[in-house]
Amino acid sequence: MDLIIRNANLPDGRVGIDIGIKDGKIAALEVALTAKAQKEIDASGYLVSPPFVDA
Repeated sequence: MDLIIRNANLPDGRVGIDIGIKDGKIAALEVALTAKAQKEIDASGYLVSPPFVDA
């Protein structure tokens, strides 16, 4: 993984989710992801969502 966002809260109500990013795309979305990454961000207490776009 290139980046893992740990302990994220998601808009659908899931909490404590790890999001693994590889080559600019979501590669994993699970609780307690065991993979390691070059960079990790602790998102405890934060809502992580896709960007909001008004098209």
